[in-house]
Amino acid sequence: MECLLFHLCLLCLSQALPTKRPTTAEGDVFDVGNPDILEINKVLNPNLFEGDIKYPEKQSSTIWNKAKHWTNVIPYHLDSNLDHNAKGVIMQAFDMFRLKSCIDFVPRTDEPDYISLVKDSGCWSYVGKQSGRQKLSIGYRCDQVSIVEHELLHALGIWHEQSRPDRDDYVTIQWNNIQFGKWHNFQKNTLQESDSLNVPYDYLSVMHYGSSAFHKKTRLDTIITRNPMFMELIGQRLDISELDRVQLNRMYNCTSSLALLDRCTFDDLAICGMVQIAADDANWHWVPGTPEDLFFSEVDDGGPFLLFNNTAASPGDVAVIETRVLRPQRAQQCLQIYYQHRGGPDDQLHIAISNSSNSSQFKVVSSIPATNTNRWTLTQVSLSESSPFRLALRAVAGVSAETGGWAVDDLTLTEVSCFPHIWPIPDFTTIFDETPAGSPIYSPRFNSTEGYSFQLSMYPNITSQNGQRIYLVVHLTSGDQDEELQWPCPWKQITASVMDQHSDVRLRMSSTGSITTDPDLRISRNGSTVFLWDRPDRIGSKVYNNGSTYFRGPGYVFNTFLPHAHLHRRQFIRRRDMVILIKFEDISLQWKPSTTNSPIPGNSGSTSSTTSSTTTGSSTSTSPTTSSTTAGSSGSTSPTTSSTTAGSSGSTSPTTSSTTAGNSGSTKLWFHVTDNKLNNRRKLWFHVTDNKLNNRTKL
Repeated sequence: MECLLFHLCLLCLSQALPTKRPTTAEGDVFDVGNPDILEINKVLNPNLFEGDIKYPEKQSSTIWNKAKHWTNVIPYHLDSNLDHNAKGVIMQAFDMFRLKSCIDFVPRTDEPDYISLVKDSGCWSYVGKQSGRQKLSIGYRCDQVSIVEHELLHALGIWHEQSRPDRDDYVTIQWNNIQFGKWHNFQKNTLQESDSLNVPYDYLSVMHYGSSAFHKKTRLDTIITRNPMFMELIGQRLDISELDRVQLNRMYNCTSSLALLDRCTFDDLAICGMVQIAADDANWHWVPGTPEDLFFSEVDDGGPFLLFNNTAASPGDVAVIETRVLRPQRAQQCLQIYYQHRGGPDDQLHIAISNSSNSSQFKVVSSIPATNTNRWTLTQVSLSESSPFRLALRAVAGVSAETGGWAVDDLTLTEVSCFPHIWPIPDFTTIFDETPAGSPIYSPRFNSTEGYSFQLSMYPNITSQNGQRIYLVVHLTSGDQDEELQWPCPWKQITASVMDQHSDVRLRMSSTGSITTDPDLRISRNGSTVFLWDRPDRIGSKVYNNGSTYFRGPGYVFNTFLPHAHLHRRQFIRRRDMVILIKFEDISLQWKPSTTNSPIPGNSGSTSSTTSSTTTGSSTSTSPTTSSTTAGSSGSTSPTTSSTTAGSSGSTSPTTSSTTAGNSGSTKLWFHVTDNKLNNRRKLWFHVTDNKLNNRTKL
């Protein structure tokens, strides 16, 4: 009976939330929208305190009660009933806590007190540490990074922002607009119950209600900000805010970030302790960054940067500058750095690493292309260093001896995984102003490591019931390896993040969304029912673009997107450009924590591997058959990603057998074997579906 009631609630929720979205001529499929926590819970779990808090007993509403605090290392367990997408999103949220604080989440072994993340009715959490197994629900439609962060902050001991005792100095509660019987959700904590740890009131807190929380009628505001500039911003669901981070770090006595290994904005002559190599031929120079500086017509917002100037060097001269010794605590790193190049095609810039005991021997891990543009470009390099090392920038003057050189800025090295793909959108301000409402622009096509080809489309100007927003949509596209791949595309998580380009990664509030490809998801297309994630050349539209021809499948909207109100509050547009980071990951098996993201159990020998990705901005182009605009670099693959080809020989297509057992429902079995003769790897899928219970088991 409980299961039946739960599924009835899901049906009610699907009817309560918006289901129709504007569609394009190419048949984009739009998701059910971007409901907030209160919208989700009002149907699935309407009696939660303040909308998402489990309140088992009368407890002190304090964030400073030490008995309610965890240690800085928190055991967790992912319940098997969590959705595939939710598991990946939870891992993303854990990384955000590692970047913004000293809080770590580790898989539970035998600890008596731990957080158990489950799929229950709605999104909810207890406040502060409870004893034993402490449930935290990431239910239907709760699989957004900011929602997971919100509930985890409750579990860590933080209440809603508008519950602060001083909230009336900053917001006005419209009691007459609140739904009958819901007034208690707006009660304040007293000074004896709560301590904000001297952190100012935060309109941008991820813990703040939106303006219409618990409204009794559409378009009635229940919270009015005393500063009208924040009226459209309260209730943001982008990321943990700067003041959220300050409060959390004060609560848990954090003095540093767990996952930030190094960063440098080159704001002063000390250049973050980087050292010039004496044995090289030339030097890097610190440049104040005024507009008249040398040949760079567009510098980093007028700020300082690091420069290797070809004019002062001879052809073939080398300049090397390296960091201090860096000591990794985890087994993977991600380097982000902005660069700009002016000069000849034979100029070189290498990212290298050296062993801490011998800085004269370098291993080049990535080479940056000589683009000869005056645009700052983001590049990323994935590392997996397990022992102390130095990071080096190695520039080589080309033999063409053209005037120019290399400029670099905003170096960030974190101990989280990189996004393998980058979609740069040059001069986004012009695109934003000139793209008609409801019209898309398109990214280049990218290839996943398995060989799936895909593409993003962006709708810069969409008006929804929640105001004007930017939509992001993902499409599968036809590719060279389609014959060897499994179709419909099964259980791949695609994550896109509109990057907040703040120079301090700890202060970024990027807009991130994830979806997972369900191979059983069907849609109606051209009068027929088809699988949404089937081969694009079977169900897609033919596209002609820049001399290439391919098929683009129907699209799916990410479950979070960017409100226009936040576009200029954060650095989503920097130097007129926007950057979107993208992942396409295999989560076909039940989630297991990645061993590559675990703390290093010692300093036994160094192991490393690298991949790199680079933005390559270019002018936009228009597809002649669909009137779509491709923004960013041209070409069908990202220059940052290598694709693994299984080869046509030795590959066996999926085979299917089905068995019907009377009236107990049918069971379908898929058995897929791929024999890659290049490395003798075999991949097995065994998939059981019970149609009657609508349950799926992956073995």
